[in-house]
Amino acid sequence: MIAVETVGVPVTEPHYSVEKVCELLDVGKDWVYERINNGEFAAVVELGTSRPKQRIPASVLNRYLAERTVTR
Repeated sequence: MIAVETVGVPVTEPHYSVEKVCELLDVGKDWVYERINNGEFAAVVELGTSRPKQRIPASVLNRYLAERTVTR
C-alpha cells in the first residue's frame, strides 16, 4: 500500500523478511511462521509462492508488540 508520494517517488512502509523479524525479535523462524500461520501477524505480503518470499509490514509488527507490551 502506498502511503504518501514525495516529489514523484512513492513512499511505502517498511516490510520485513522473516529472517529480519527473527533478527529484530531474537526469535527463530519457526516462531515467526507459527505467528503467521495462526493469524497473530494479521497481514503478510506474499511476494512469491515460497515462504522465504513473505514480508511482514512494520505496522503489523509494531501492533503485535504494542498489544503484548506490559507496563508497570
